[in-house]
Amino acid sequence: FLNKAGSLDEYRLFMAQLFDYKDIKDRDLANQPRPSFRAFVDELLKTDPEDMNLHWRPQTYVCGFDMLPYDFIGRFERLEEDAHHVLRTIGMPNESFPSQDQIRFSSTGSGALSNELYTRSMMLKIRILYDVDFFILGY
Repeated sequence: FLNKAGSLDEYRLFMAQLFDYKDIKDRDLANQPRPSFRAFVDELLKTDPEDMNLHWRPQTYVCGFDMLPYDFIGRFERLEEDAHHVLRTIGMPNESFPSQDQIRFSSTGSGALSNELYTRSMMLKIRILYDVDFFILGY
């Protein structure tokens, strides 16, 4: 959510996908207030997952769990450990997964905002959005 509002063109696309704006090119988005995280989640709750941007679409619609036989599911919160496991499994135990600094992937600062953005009511809404993911992925 936070990094989808970078350039005006990127933001325009983000808004068009989220709010189904047909006339997006005619809107003065640079001078309109950006939607809050609450408004973002509320819009997602109204959207068919098939129509969502891949960045926020439930994983059960993206990963083909019903078509591919997964034998390992890594978790972001164990990224380094899981990446090492995968590298060992594919016969590359001396390789390492690059750090955020090494790939020059800038932080969105979302970690610092978690307590502010994820209120109890927001967590319940997000649970509704991604309930099948939580179940299938064991959360």
